Amino acid sequence: RTLDLQGGGAELTNALLDVGEPPVWAEESGNPHLMGGWAPVQCELSLKGLRIRGRIPEHLHGSIYLRNGPNPALEPYSLSMYHAFDGHGMIHSISFPRKDSSSSGAGYDRRYVRTRGLSRELEVGQSLFTGMRDMLPKFPLFFEHMWDKVAGCQ
Repeated sequence: RTLDLQGGGAELTNALLDVGEPPVWAEESGNPHLMGGWAPVQCELSLKGLRIRGRIPEHLHGSIYLRNGPNPALEPYSLSMYHAFDGHGMIHSISFPRKDSSSSGAGYDRRYVRTRGLSRELEVGQSLFTGMRDMLPKFPLFFEHMWDKVAGCQ
């Protein structure tokens, strides 16, 4: 989903509120790894033309800031056993225009890390893998499942 912030208006405001809300299952989970600052966002997003207040420091012109976080794309296999290390992974980026660019606005993007595990889970519409806090009873299968989940990043 891409939103252009140049136009503004009520439609844009509602869209921004919608993409910022954590899923209901996270709020109701009672799990601290799914609440507050750890609460997941539900969709990939691109925001272009973000207004910059003040001025960009010289050394940031034309640069990008990246952050990764756990962010589960789907309701976890076990809400009570979910740990922050179990998320699918999402990369957040903020880009600043080059000084000689005609664009004056910054950009924000967030995208899931495209693993084979995430692709399989999105196909079936549910989480298929247990997590870090639930691995001991299934330890012999842990490495096989972890390999399935993370191997073959695209």
